[in-house]
Amino acid sequence: AFSGSPDHQHRCEFVLSRDWQEGANKKLVFYVEMQCCDMFGAGKGGMIEPPDEDRVYQLKMVEVLAFQRDVFNIFRDLELLYEYAKFYGDDDADDKGYQALYTANHMLNLVSSGDLARSQLIADEFFAEGNGRKTHMIHAVGHCHIDSAWLWNYDVTKRKCARSWISTLTLMDEYTHFNFACSQAQQFDWVKENYPDIFKKIKHYVEEGRFIPVGGSWVEMDGNIPSGESFIRQFLYGQKFFQEEFGLRCREFWLPDTFGYSAQIPQILQHVGISRFLTQKLSWSLVNKFPHHNFIWEGIDGSAVLVHFPPVDTYEANCKVSEAIKTVRNLKDKGRVKESMMLYGYGDGGGGPTRQMIERLHRLKDVDGIPRMKSSTPDKFFSALEEREESLCRWRGELYLELHNGTYTSQASMKELNRRSELALYNTEFLVVVALQTCAIDKQSALNFSNRLEQAWKDVLLNQFHDVLPGSCIRRAIDDAEILFEKSLTVCTEISEWCLQALKKKENASFAVFNPLQWDRIYSFVDKNIAIPGCSITYGYPEGAVDIISEKSTSEQIMSEIANAQFKGKKSLNCFVLSTLNKLAEANFNILSVQLSEDTKHDVHSVQFVAGMIHKKAMRDAIYRKLYAKLARFLHDQRATAICAGREVVHVALKSYEKALWGKWNFESQLEQRYQEQQQLSNMEFMCYLFEENLISRRHMMKILGELSERFHVSQLAIELACKIFMLLGNVLDDQNQASKTRIKTRFPSSISKVLESLETVISTQAVEKRIEFMVLDILEMKANSWVPRRGRKGTHLAVKLSPKDQTIEAPTVETRDTPTGVKVYQE
Repeated sequence: AFSGSPDHQHRCEFVLSRDWQEGANKKLVFYVEMQCCDMFGAGKGGMIEPPDEDRVYQLKMVEVLAFQRDVFNIFRDLELLYEYAKFYGDDDADDKGYQALYTANHMLNLVSSGDLARSQLIADEFFAEGNGRKTHMIHAVGHCHIDSAWLWNYDVTKRKCARSWISTLTLMDEYTHFNFACSQAQQFDWVKENYPDIFKKIKHYVEEGRFIPVGGSWVEMDGNIPSGESFIRQFLYGQKFFQEEFGLRCREFWLPDTFGYSAQIPQILQHVGISRFLTQKLSWSLVNKFPHHNFIWEGIDGSAVLVHFPPVDTYEANCKVSEAIKTVRNLKDKGRVKESMMLYGYGDGGGGPTRQMIERLHRLKDVDGIPRMKSSTPDKFFSALEEREESLCRWRGELYLELHNGTYTSQASMKELNRRSELALYNTEFLVVVALQTCAIDKQSALNFSNRLEQAWKDVLLNQFHDVLPGSCIRRAIDDAEILFEKSLTVCTEISEWCLQALKKKENASFAVFNPLQWDRIYSFVDKNIAIPGCSITYGYPEGAVDIISEKSTSEQIMSEIANAQFKGKKSLNCFVLSTLNKLAEANFNILSVQLSEDTKHDVHSVQFVAGMIHKKAMRDAIYRKLYAKLARFLHDQRATAICAGREVVHVALKSYEKALWGKWNFESQLEQRYQEQQQLSNMEFMCYLFEENLISRRHMMKILGELSERFHVSQLAIELACKIFMLLGNVLDDQNQASKTRIKTRFPSSISKVLESLETVISTQAVEKRIEFMVLDILEMKANSWVPRRGRKGTHLAVKLSPKDQTIEAPTVETRDTPTGVKVYQE
C-alpha cells in the first residue's frame, strides 16, 4: 500500500527485487491500483462533505532506487538522536540531551568525511547504554485500525484491508520479530472472499502466532445503541469465524475507537468467556479525563473485566522517542503497574506499520533514559498486567465519553432500521424454532432458514459499526447500510410468513396469534379477549374468523377484511379498532369515524378502553385527534351511564393539554424548545377538534388563543392554527365594535379584505381579552406583508413574508423584544 496524502502517513516504498543483478536481462511487470480519494475520503472542502466529482487524481512520480542499508541505519539513528536531544535539551538536572546532541554532531562529521562505518559504531555505543531493571516496559504491537465505513463506504474498506494487510505480510517476511494484531472478523471474511491468496498467507502467520486476531467480535461495534442480543451475536459470529478459520478464540475484547461503553458490557464479556478489554477513545474526553489507564471494570451485576488504555493516547503510534517517554509520563497508574501497551502503525488504509517504525522499535529496545520497548503480543501484555491486578482500582458502571456529541441523535433512520431489524430477527428465529419443534417444517427447511438468518444477522451487525449506526459517516455509507437493513427485514418477513402459514396449516386453525415477548399479553380478537402466554403462539377456530392481517396489507384490504368479519350478528368494536389503529391511513379515516360514532350497539366500557388507546395516539399523531373528538361526542350522546364516561374522556384530554401548555419553559437548548413548542401546538390543534364537537367552552379556546399570542415563536402551523381558532370563534362572538373592524381595515391595504371576510368576525373588547386583539393584528399584519410595532407590547413579535406569486407563507423570522421572565427566544 502506498500513501502520498497526509504528511504524517507517507508510505512510498516497495521492494521490487532483493537479488537483482546488474546487467540482468529480465522483465518485471507491476500493476498499480489507484483509489481516487485521499486517505480520509474525497469530500469537497472537508472530510464529511459530498465528494468532489470534478477532482482529478494523477500518479505524478515513480522512482527506481537501490536500497543502501548503511545509509538507512545512520539516518534512522540521527532521527532518534535528534528527538532524544530535543526532549531532554532543557533539563538542567540531566545532560542526556547534550550527550545525544554531541553524538549526532560527531556522526555527521564522520559522514561528511565518508567514514560511515565509524559513524555507525558511535551510534551503536550510544544506544547500547541500557536501563535498570525497574524501568517501565512497553509492549509494542503492530496494528492497522481500519474503520469498516466512515468517510468511505464498505466496498472501499475491502480494498483498504487487502492493501494494508499485504504490506504487513511483506514486512513479516523480512522481520521475524514483528507481530501484528488485527480485529473485526467481517474484514477477515472480506479478504477471504475477495483476496484468497492474501488470506492463505494470513493463515500461515496466524499459525506462527505473529498475525494475531483480536476482539472476538464481528465488527468494532457501537457500545451503547445495539441490544444485548446484538452484542452476544457480535461475539457468537466473530468467535465462530476465528474458531473455524484459525482454530482459536480471542481472549481480549478490542474496541479502541467507540464513542462510549454500556455498563452491561462486562457481564456480556464474562458470558462469552472474555476477561480482558482494550480501548483508547475514552482517554480522549474533552473535559473530565478518565482517572486510570489500567483498572478493573465492574458491570451492573458485579461481573468484572481487566481494562487497559494505552497511555500514549493513540492507536496509531510511530515508535518514536517522544511517544515512548509520553507513555510513562502520561500514565495515571504509576506505582501500580510497570508495563504498558503501544499500538503502532498507520490506520484507515495507511498500510499499518512501516519499515521505519519496526527499525525504531528494535533500536529503542533498551536505551538509557527511555522506557524499555519490545515487540510483543496482546496476550503477553495482559498476562503481565494480570499479575498486578490486585493493586488496580475498580470502576463501576458506564464508561462515558465526553466527545462526538450528537452521534446518538443523528441519522435517525439508522437507529430505527437497526431496532426493527433486531426485533424482526429475534421474532423470526423464534417462529422457526416453534415450527421445527412442532414438525410444521422439516429439518432441511429449518437449516435453510438458519443460513439465511445468519447472513441477515451479519448484515445487521456490520451496520452496527461505530461510525455507521451512530451516524458519523458520509451519506454513501448510510445508503449502503439502509440497503442491508431492508434486505434483512425482507428475509425476516418471508421466513415469518412461511412459518406462520405452516403452523396454521398443521393446526388446521383459522388464525394464529404470536406473542414473542417474555410476559403474558391480552389480545382482543373479534369479540373475545385471548390470553396469550409469553413466548408462545395461540390458535383460534371460531366460525368465519378472519386471518391475522399481514404487515403488507393495504389499508383498503384491512378495512374490507374487518368489515366482513361477522360474529353472532354484530360487528366487534374492539376487533375493528385494535386491528386498524396501527395501520390507519387517511383514506380510511372517515370509514372508521362513522363506525365509531354511529354504531350504538357497543358496550360503553369497551368504547372507553378504545378511547384511551386512541387518546394516546392522538397525543403523538394528528390523524387520530379528530377521531378522538368524534369518539368523545359519541360517548356524550349515549345513555346516562355513558355521559360520565364521555366527560372523563374530555377531562383526560384537557389535563394533557394543561400539562403540555404549562410545562417547563426554561429550556436548555433551542432544539428542546422547538420540540416542546411543536408538541404544545399539536395539543392546541387537538382542542380545536373538541371545540367543534361542543365539548369545551369558548372561554377555553380564547385562553388557547392568548397563549398563541404571547408564548410561541412564529411558524406556519401556529399561524394556520390561530386562523382556524378565529374561524371557529367567528360563529359565537358578538357582532359588535364595528370601530375595531374599521380601524383594522383602514390600517392595511385592500389585499387583506379577503382575510377579514374569511374570518367573519369582529373583535369585541368586552367579550375577548385584549391580548387576542393583538394576535388578530399580528396575523393581519403578516398577511399584509408588513409589520407595525406597537409600544408597550411585551412578548415575541411575529413577522413573516408572503410570496407575491402565490401568497403562501415562506420561512418565518423571529424578532425578539421584551420577553417574559424565564422565556428564551432564539433568532431563526
